Amino acid sequence: MLIYQHYANNEFKSYMKRLFSAVLFFMSAASFAASPATTQQKAKLPPAPANDIVIVTRPAIYGLWAMALPNTTCKEFYNFKENNAVVVNSAAEWSTGMYEYQPSVEDNKIGALAIQMKFDNNQRDCSGEAIQQSGELSQYYVRWQDPNNIQFCSSADPKQCPVALKRLLP
Repeated sequence: MLIYQHYANNEFKSYMKRLFSAVLFFMSAASFAASPATTQQKAKLPPAPANDIVIVTRPAIYGLWAMALPNTTCKEFYNFKENNAVVVNSAAEWSTGMYEYQPSVEDNKIGALAIQMKFDNNQRDCSGEAIQQSGELSQYYVRWQDPNNIQFCSSADPKQCPVALKRLLP
């Protein structure tokens, strides 16, 4: 029985050596395939044609807007981002939130805007006040004068538009 175990043990060791050699061979072949020379050869191939068309839709209100306040040099900035996030800066105050803009189907010069502030740093704004706006929901009519000038209105009446903004960046 001891001779059989010795023979079986040697046969097992021989089998394990062959298996280890085969694994080592395949691992070295795989590392050779991913060597820098092969990567450089792949880099020399011509780039794939750029025939893909990517359409990015952004809300019409997307971009950075500024509102000049009367009787002061201070400006409020509204940055409407494409992911429906908005950042508002007024003097030392910074606010962030989410917005939803819906253009009117009937009249392309007016739309609806809802802004919900999520964070406000509670610092003084251009008016000199520190008002906590976190959680506030504001709704406006947006009247388009041209692609770079809009007004925030409290109603569809053009006489109820106290806030005028000018586009700074698209």
